Amino acid sequence: MTATGHPTAAAILARILAEPREDTHRLVYADWLEENGDPARAEFVRDCVSVLARHTDCPVRLADLTRSRPVPLRCGACDYCQSRRRAERFHSRYSWFGGNYAVCFEPTPLDGPVPDGPGLTLVVSRGFVSAVRCPLADWLRHGPAVVRAHPVEWVTLNDREPMELARRVRGHDSSWAAPDREAVYVWYRATMEACRTGEPDYIPDSVFYLMPGCTPGYTLHPSRTLPLSIRYDSRADALAALFAAALAWAKAAPVRPA
Repeated sequence: MTATGHPTAAAILARILAEPREDTHRLVYADWLEENGDPARAEFVRDCVSVLARHTDCPVRLADLTRSRPVPLRCGACDYCQSRRRAERFHSRYSWFGGNYAVCFEPTPLDGPVPDGPGLTLVVSRGFVSAVRCPLADWLRHGPAVVRAHPVEWVTLNDREPMELARRVRGHDSSWAAPDREAVYVWYRATMEACRTGEPDYIPDSVFYLMPGCTPGYTLHPSRTLPLSIRYDSRADALAALFAAALAWAKAAPVRPA
Protein backbone atom coordinates (compact mmCIF):
# COMPACT_ATOMS: atom_id res chain seq x y z
CA MET A 1 0.00 0.00 0.00
CA THR A 2 1.09 3.57 -0.65
CA ALA A 3 0.87 6.33 1.94
CA THR A 4 -2.52 7.28 0.48
CA GLY A 5 -3.88 3.77 0.95
CA HIS A 6 -3.81 2.78 -2.72
CA PRO A 7 -2.25 -0.59 -3.61
CA THR A 8 1.12 -0.59 -5.32
CA ALA A 9 1.81 -2.29 -8.63
CA ALA A 10 3.71 -5.04 -6.80
CA ALA A 11 0.77 -5.67 -4.47
CA ILE A 12 -1.71 -5.89 -7.36
CA LEU A 13 0.61 -8.17 -9.33
CA ALA A 14 0.95 -10.43 -6.27
CA ARG A 15 -2.83 -10.79 -6.20
CA ILE A 16 -2.89 -11.65 -9.92
CA LEU A 17 -0.21 -14.31 -9.41
CA ALA A 18 -2.04 -15.74 -6.40
CA GLU A 19 -5.47 -15.79 -8.09
CA PRO A 20 -4.87 -16.10 -11.83
CA ARG A 21 -8.53 -16.85 -12.64
CA GLU A 22 -9.82 -13.65 -11.00
CA ASP A 23 -10.28 -10.86 -13.59
CA THR A 24 -10.97 -8.18 -10.99
CA HIS A 25 -7.27 -7.99 -10.04
CA ARG A 26 -6.32 -7.59 -13.71
CA LEU A 27 -8.76 -4.73 -14.18
CA VAL A 28 -7.44 -3.04 -11.04
CA TYR A 29 -3.94 -3.40 -12.49
CA ALA A 30 -5.17 -1.81 -15.74
CA ASP A 31 -6.46 1.17 -13.73
CA TRP A 32 -3.06 1.45 -12.02
CA LEU A 33 -1.27 1.37 -15.39
CA GLU A 34 -3.47 4.14 -16.77
CA GLU A 35 -3.00 6.30 -13.70
CA ASN A 36 0.77 5.83 -13.87
CA GLY A 37 1.50 6.69 -17.48
CA ASP A 38 0.93 3.43 -19.42
CA PRO A 39 -2.52 3.80 -21.01
CA ALA A 40 -1.63 1.53 -23.96
CA ARG A 41 -1.04 -1.52 -21.81
CA ALA A 42 -4.00 -0.62 -19.61
CA GLU A 43 -6.22 -0.71 -22.71
CA PHE A 44 -4.60 -4.00 -23.76
CA VAL A 45 -5.42 -5.70 -20.44
CA ARG A 46 -9.02 -4.48 -20.59
CA ASP A 47 -9.38 -5.54 -24.23
CA CYS A 48 -7.99 -9.02 -23.50
CA VAL A 49 -10.40 -9.54 -20.62
CA SER A 50 -13.25 -8.36 -22.85
CA VAL A 51 -12.19 -10.56 -25.77
CA LEU A 52 -12.26 -13.76 -23.73
CA ALA A 53 -15.59 -12.89 -22.12
CA ARG A 54 -17.28 -11.83 -25.40
CA HIS A 55 -15.78 -14.20 -27.97
CA THR A 56 -19.26 -15.31 -29.11
CA ASP A 57 -20.53 -11.76 -29.77
CA CYS A 58 -19.37 -11.55 -33.40
CA PRO A 59 -22.20 -12.69 -35.71
CA VAL A 60 -19.80 -13.71 -38.48
CA ARG A 61 -17.79 -15.92 -36.12
CA LEU A 62 -20.97 -17.56 -34.84
CA ALA A 63 -22.16 -18.24 -38.39
CA ASP A 64 -18.80 -19.78 -39.27
CA LEU A 65 -19.02 -21.97 -36.17
CA THR A 66 -22.33 -23.43 -37.36
CA ARG A 67 -20.66 -24.20 -40.71
CA SER A 68 -17.73 -25.88 -38.91
CA ARG A 69 -15.27 -23.51 -40.60
CA PRO A 70 -11.71 -24.44 -39.38
CA VAL A 71 -10.65 -20.79 -38.85
CA PRO A 72 -13.69 -18.55 -38.22
CA LEU A 73 -13.72 -15.10 -39.83
CA ARG A 74 -14.65 -11.86 -38.10
CA CYS A 75 -17.00 -9.06 -39.03
CA GLY A 76 -14.53 -6.35 -37.99
CA ALA A 77 -17.21 -3.98 -36.72
CA CYS A 78 -18.58 -5.38 -33.44
CA ASP A 79 -17.11 -4.60 -30.01
CA TYR A 80 -15.39 -7.99 -29.91
CA CYS A 81 -13.62 -7.44 -33.23
CA GLN A 82 -12.50 -3.94 -32.33
CA SER A 83 -11.13 -5.07 -28.97
CA ARG A 84 -9.38 -8.02 -30.61
CA ARG A 85 -7.80 -5.82 -33.29
CA ARG A 86 -6.45 -3.35 -30.72
CA ALA A 87 -5.10 -6.18 -28.55
CA GLU A 88 -3.39 -7.92 -31.48
CA ARG A 89 -1.79 -4.66 -32.57
CA PHE A 90 -0.43 -4.06 -29.07
CA HIS A 91 0.88 -7.54 -28.25
CA SER A 92 2.69 -7.85 -31.60
CA ARG A 93 4.98 -4.95 -30.73
CA TYR A 94 5.15 -5.16 -26.92
CA SER A 95 8.43 -6.40 -25.43
CA TRP A 96 7.39 -9.14 -23.02
CA PHE A 97 10.97 -9.88 -21.94
CA GLY A 98 14.46 -9.96 -23.44
CA GLY A 99 15.25 -12.62 -26.02
CA ASN A 100 13.71 -14.14 -29.14
CA TYR A 101 10.20 -15.53 -28.90
CA ALA A 102 6.82 -15.75 -30.60
CA VAL A 103 3.60 -14.46 -29.03
CA CYS A 104 0.06 -15.66 -29.64
CA PHE A 105 -3.33 -15.35 -28.01
CA GLU A 106 -4.76 -18.17 -25.97
CA PRO A 107 -7.44 -19.54 -28.29
CA THR A 108 -11.09 -19.02 -27.47
CA PRO A 109 -13.50 -21.88 -28.22
CA LEU A 110 -13.95 -20.39 -31.71
CA ASP A 111 -10.24 -20.13 -32.53
CA GLY A 112 -7.83 -22.69 -33.89
CA PRO A 113 -5.11 -24.34 -31.79
CA VAL A 114 -2.09 -22.49 -30.45
CA PRO A 115 0.83 -22.64 -32.92
CA ASP A 116 3.39 -25.25 -31.87
CA GLY A 117 6.81 -24.21 -33.17
CA PRO A 118 10.26 -25.42 -32.12
CA GLY A 119 11.28 -22.24 -30.28
CA LEU A 120 9.93 -20.17 -27.40
CA THR A 121 6.22 -19.32 -27.61
CA LEU A 122 4.37 -17.15 -25.10
CA VAL A 123 0.61 -17.66 -24.93
CA VAL A 124 -1.16 -14.48 -23.80
CA SER A 125 -4.54 -14.56 -22.09
CA ARG A 126 -6.41 -11.71 -20.38
CA GLY A 127 -3.47 -9.34 -20.60
CA PHE A 128 -0.69 -11.60 -19.28
CA VAL A 129 1.33 -14.63 -20.30
CA SER A 130 -0.66 -17.68 -19.21
CA ALA A 131 1.33 -20.52 -20.80
CA VAL A 132 4.77 -21.10 -22.31
CA ARG A 133 5.99 -23.60 -24.90
CA CYS A 134 9.73 -23.91 -25.27
CA PRO A 135 12.78 -26.20 -25.13
CA LEU A 136 14.10 -27.13 -21.68
CA ALA A 137 17.17 -24.88 -21.99
CA ASP A 138 15.02 -21.81 -22.72
CA TRP A 139 12.80 -22.54 -19.73
CA LEU A 140 15.77 -22.90 -17.41
CA ARG A 141 17.06 -19.55 -18.67
CA HIS A 142 13.85 -17.50 -18.82
CA GLY A 143 11.27 -19.36 -16.72
CA PRO A 144 12.00 -17.76 -13.32
CA ALA A 145 11.71 -14.23 -14.75
CA VAL A 146 8.51 -15.01 -16.64
CA VAL A 147 6.64 -16.54 -13.68
CA ARG A 148 7.48 -13.59 -11.43
CA ALA A 149 5.82 -11.14 -13.81
CA HIS A 150 3.00 -13.28 -15.24
CA PRO A 151 0.46 -15.78 -13.85
CA VAL A 152 1.77 -18.70 -15.89
CA GLU A 153 -0.43 -21.76 -15.34
CA TRP A 154 1.12 -24.19 -17.79
CA VAL A 155 4.49 -24.85 -19.40
CA THR A 156 5.21 -27.31 -22.22
CA LEU A 157 8.82 -28.41 -22.77
CA ASN A 158 8.66 -29.31 -26.45
CA ASP A 159 12.05 -31.06 -26.64
CA ARG A 160 11.39 -33.55 -23.80
CA GLU A 161 9.77 -36.95 -24.31
CA PRO A 162 9.63 -39.83 -21.80
CA MET A 163 11.14 -43.17 -22.78
CA GLU A 164 8.51 -45.78 -23.58
CA LEU A 165 9.40 -49.21 -22.24
CA ALA A 166 7.42 -52.34 -23.01
CA ARG A 167 5.91 -54.22 -20.09
CA ARG A 168 8.18 -57.03 -18.94
CA VAL A 169 7.04 -60.65 -18.84
CA ARG A 170 4.89 -61.10 -15.76
CA GLY A 171 6.72 -63.10 -13.14
CA HIS A 172 10.13 -61.69 -14.08
CA ASP A 173 9.67 -57.97 -13.52
CA SER A 174 6.08 -56.86 -13.21
CA SER A 175 7.10 -53.61 -11.48
CA TRP A 176 7.59 -51.85 -14.82
CA ALA A 177 3.87 -51.42 -15.33
CA ALA A 178 0.53 -52.46 -13.98
CA PRO A 179 -0.72 -55.83 -15.34
CA ASP A 180 -3.26 -54.12 -17.63
CA ARG A 181 -0.69 -51.74 -19.14
CA GLU A 182 1.27 -52.41 -22.30
CA ALA A 183 4.07 -49.96 -21.49
CA VAL A 184 5.50 -47.66 -18.88
CA TYR A 185 6.89 -44.15 -19.49
CA VAL A 186 10.15 -43.20 -17.81
CA TRP A 187 12.11 -40.04 -17.04
CA TYR A 188 15.77 -40.26 -16.04
CA ARG A 189 17.64 -37.93 -13.75
CA ALA A 190 20.74 -36.41 -15.30
CA THR A 191 23.18 -33.56 -14.97
CA MET A 192 22.58 -30.49 -17.10
CA GLU A 193 25.53 -31.50 -19.26
CA ALA A 194 23.87 -34.84 -20.03
CA CYS A 195 20.64 -33.02 -20.93
CA ARG A 196 22.55 -31.02 -23.55
CA THR A 197 23.50 -34.21 -25.40
CA GLY A 198 20.01 -34.32 -26.89
CA GLU A 199 18.56 -37.23 -24.91
CA PRO A 200 14.88 -36.20 -24.65
CA ASP A 201 14.14 -38.37 -21.60
CA TYR A 202 16.90 -36.83 -19.45
CA ILE A 203 15.76 -34.27 -16.89
CA PRO A 204 18.11 -32.12 -14.75
CA ASP A 205 17.98 -33.07 -11.10
CA SER A 206 16.72 -29.62 -10.02
CA VAL A 207 13.48 -30.35 -11.89
CA PHE A 208 13.55 -34.13 -11.58
CA TYR A 209 13.27 -34.17 -7.79
CA LEU A 210 10.10 -32.03 -7.92
CA MET A 211 8.21 -34.74 -9.84
CA PRO A 212 6.11 -37.24 -7.87
CA GLY A 213 7.14 -40.87 -7.90
CA CYS A 214 10.95 -40.77 -7.59
CA THR A 215 12.25 -44.33 -7.20
CA PRO A 216 15.69 -45.58 -6.18
CA GLY A 217 18.26 -46.16 -8.89
CA TYR A 218 18.79 -49.71 -10.02
CA THR A 219 21.98 -51.52 -11.03
CA LEU A 220 22.52 -53.17 -14.39
CA HIS A 221 26.06 -54.22 -13.54
CA PRO A 222 28.06 -53.95 -10.28
CA SER A 223 30.31 -51.34 -11.89
CA ARG A 224 27.53 -49.28 -13.47
CA THR A 225 24.54 -47.71 -11.77
CA LEU A 226 21.90 -46.25 -14.09
CA PRO A 227 20.38 -42.83 -13.33
CA LEU A 228 17.45 -42.54 -10.97
CA SER A 229 14.17 -43.00 -12.81
CA ILE A 230 10.53 -41.98 -12.44
CA ARG A 231 7.94 -44.24 -14.04
CA TYR A 232 4.38 -43.45 -15.11
CA ASP A 233 1.64 -45.63 -16.55
CA SER A 234 0.82 -43.22 -19.40
CA ARG A 235 2.62 -40.68 -21.56
CA ALA A 236 0.07 -38.03 -20.56
CA ASP A 237 0.80 -38.59 -16.86
CA ALA A 238 4.56 -38.43 -17.47
CA LEU A 239 4.32 -35.16 -19.41
CA ALA A 240 1.92 -33.58 -16.90
CA ALA A 241 4.29 -34.44 -14.04
CA LEU A 242 7.25 -32.89 -15.89
CA PHE A 243 5.41 -29.70 -16.80
CA ALA A 244 4.12 -29.21 -13.25
CA ALA A 245 7.62 -29.78 -11.85
CA ALA A 246 9.13 -27.32 -14.34
CA LEU A 247 6.64 -24.66 -13.27
CA ALA A 248 7.27 -25.31 -9.57
CA TRP A 249 11.02 -25.10 -10.17
CA ALA A 250 10.72 -21.71 -11.92
CA LYS A 251 8.63 -20.25 -9.10
CA ALA A 252 11.31 -21.19 -6.56
CA ALA A 253 14.46 -20.52 -8.60
CA PRO A 254 16.34 -17.21 -8.55
CA VAL A 255 16.05 -14.96 -11.60
CA ARG A 256 19.14 -14.95 -13.79
CA PRO A 257 20.68 -11.55 -14.54
CA ALA A 258 19.87 -10.29 -18.03
